[in-house]
Amino acid sequence: MIIKKLYAFIIAFALVLGTSLSTVPANAAKPKLAQSATVLRVKDKTTLKMKNYKKKTKWSIKSGKSYIKLSSKKKSSVVVTAKKAGASNKVVTAKVMAKAGNKKLYATFTILPLYKMEATEKDALNTLIKSLKSGSGISNNLNSEAQYKWDTNGHLIGLNWSDRELNEESLDLSAFSYLETVSLGDNAAIGTIILSGCPKLNSLKLSDTAVTNLDVSANPELSVIDLSNTGLASIDFSKNLKLDTVKIVDNIAITSLDLSNHTTLTKLYCYNNDALTEINVDGCTALK
Repeated sequence: MIIKKLYAFIIAFALVLGTSLSTVPANAAKPKLAQSATVLRVKDKTTLKMKNYKKKTKWSIKSGKSYIKLSSKKKSSVVVTAKKAGASNKVVTAKVMAKAGNKKLYATFTILPLYKMEATEKDALNTLIKSLKSGSGISNNLNSEAQYKWDTNGHLIGLNWSDRELNEESLDLSAFSYLETVSLGDNAAIGTIILSGCPKLNSLKLSDTAVTNLDVSANPELSVIDLSNTGLASIDFSKNLKLDTVKIVDNIAITSLDLSNHTTLTKLYCYNNDALTEINVDGCTALK
């Protein structure tokens, strides 16, 4: 009798246990890394994060200890810094292992050598950065892949200061004659941009800024421009005959836009501009 009762208890317990286990979602999110492959230049750093794991992640370098270092190890993140490239400035890779319980995840980092920088432009950029008001998110690491791009001859060709809390009302970039791309969007304080010394500029993004006046007459290579959500009242594109994409959206001040005879223009985004009453696209034969 006792054996039968014990047997019945075991069966009942097994049924309850089975029912409770079945309540665990079969499609529960598995631990994963926010990024599995990242490119860093020497001296640059990034934060590697673990997702869908509430316990403490164990971080370690699986390979390439000579090229990267880990710091600020936290429950679900770690800072990875590029220490050096390979011999003779060779591009190398390193691997970080993240252990979430019994699960091992890996992130690969490609390490690029330091940029070659032309002395005059390097000094000009350092001077510009030092002149900025405090509180901005501008990096003084000129090898930052996220903010700067230099060509093989050491010329600054790319500047990305978008959403960096810049407090400058005016920004002069005329010292950088090789600049090809400039991104300054989401910096609400910027009202004036000086680009008179940038003849190679082909991409300019100034959305969500306070720009009210812009002169692009010295930028004949300009191909892409975004002036959305600015206070720009007018702009002259007569010297920018290589325009491909123009975006002017949510602008409350602009009243007219003349893009006539811009035969290379293929994309025009222009809407929600309350004061805009006239758009001239005569001769824009490539416009889609």
